[in-house]
Amino acid sequence: MLYAYHKSHYLVAFMLASFIGWQTASAQNNHHPAMDSDFTDLADLGMSNGSNHTGHDGLVGGRTAITTEAVLAYNQLRHFVGLAPATIDEVGAWAFANGLTNNAQAWGNDQQGVGIWYAMQGAKVGWMADSTFDPQVVADISRTARLGDADDVMTMVVQYGHEGFADYLIANGYEETFINTLKMEPHYAGWMHDRGHGMLSIEGVAIAHDVNHLTVLSHDQMQPFMNDTWDWPQWPALEVTEARVLEYFQSMVVLGDPLANHLDDLGDPPSVGDDPEDPANDGNPDTPPIDDSTTYYVDHISVEVDGDLWWGGFTAIIAVRNEADTRLDQWEFRFLSSHLISQDQWGCTVETIDLGGGLYEHRVFGYEWGQSIPAGETMYISFNGSQGLPLGHSGKIDAASLFDGGWIDDFDTTNSPSTDTSGDTPSGTSDRVSVDVDGELWWGGFTAALAVNNETDAKIEDWSFRFLSTHTIPGTPWGCRVETTDLGNGLYEHNVTGNGWAKCIPAGGTVYVGFNGKQGTALGNTGLLDANALFDGGWIGD
Repeated sequence: MLYAYHKSHYLVAFMLASFIGWQTASAQNNHHPAMDSDFTDLADLGMSNGSNHTGHDGLVGGRTAITTEAVLAYNQLRHFVGLAPATIDEVGAWAFANGLTNNAQAWGNDQQGVGIWYAMQGAKVGWMADSTFDPQVVADISRTARLGDADDVMTMVVQYGHEGFADYLIANGYEETFINTLKMEPHYAGWMHDRGHGMLSIEGVAIAHDVNHLTVLSHDQMQPFMNDTWDWPQWPALEVTEARVLEYFQSMVVLGDPLANHLDDLGDPPSVGDDPEDPANDGNPDTPPIDDSTTYYVDHISVEVDGDLWWGGFTAIIAVRNEADTRLDQWEFRFLSSHLISQDQWGCTVETIDLGGGLYEHRVFGYEWGQSIPAGETMYISFNGSQGLPLGHSGKIDAASLFDGGWIDDFDTTNSPSTDTSGDTPSGTSDRVSVDVDGELWWGGFTAALAVNNETDAKIEDWSFRFLSTHTIPGTPWGCRVETTDLGNGLYEHNVTGNGWAKCIPAGGTVYVGFNGKQGTALGNTGLLDANALFDGGWIGD
């Protein structure tokens, strides 16, 4: 979740262009303007030609531009299922954490744009009931919304939606927003291909991007699951079971695991007139939602923590208050934690020291617009992170969860190592063997190359080591066996033992083994694998 200290910084962030060919709307000046000035056109965050029909010329047959009105419809649906409103940053962070984007790292305004796009997708499909879901209905109701009558749309909602959802829309006056979202063209502004092209495997026959094509209709709008030309189907998506397709779109609504089950039993819908808050704005920077967490103090500042949990990660919102009677031009705080902080940081920079044993020291200090705090004022900064000790897949994060290794209130007494994580990654070490990690990252996965060293002065006939990780290890390893225990909450214990030619290690010798893996916490699509990334849940040893 992004809270800029000053509105101008938020607007500047929205206008950043991250890659060649990805231009702001002002540069291209060919997007379709939002029909309502209260809503933001997705093209205002950036526009690309990543597929056909991304511009105004693609808005035919009643198709419309994607705007933040879809986010309003999305949160009205979340309200119906008993969930609090979500910001576009929260939706975007969820998409990046679950392999539903081109890149593991969000740049510029990627997280906000992706959040708007997936909120639209969830609102388009997530209202449908499990027992009546049919992909063809997605085409029929979208076509009716674009070219037909609103009453006919609502008749279909009664027939195919969750019980009570149609009455909920009508009683609260939400029909127009819902129908306007059905009209939106997923290809518009290019985000579907240039930012939301997820490589997550769905049932081993398709990827997330294929299933996203459920809402892309043929040129005559008679068929769902169509390709970028609107002329032929997105073939891999047709091999995915209908139940999995619906659960995938429902995961967008609840911000849950895209491969799990959701919204089977909704219970009682909310009362009429109990409005969800407007999500189109990511929040007022003057009044962010800080809870009653314990306040921590150090060097003229106090720190309070709020934020949200998502699959394998979290977004932390930190209220840093200047308790002094003069302006602070530099501030910092430090804490110990089992969690890692990602490069998604706003108003601050985080330097991390690996203390070993799955524990890290994080130094947080103000940066750019977040560097100075007037006397008695509060600065709101934010960062994303990956969970060390599991915290769950939804809910709130607080200071106790974030500072789970302890708060440092005296910098002079900390016994931190002098080196940081920018150097070589240390190996995992046990009584008999040490393990050095090398390898490469690729789309959604990695190849781990392990050097297992005999640290004794005698031959080891059989060796093993264990580690915790968010990653899974499918397939057949070479030189070893891997037995995995699912610990829940997205964490696994892997027991690696020598096998075949690598079963024995001479005294002081080394064997080289390896395996392919599937990324849990996103590591990126290119680059090198190291021990911190592989053993992201902690090293156990023998």
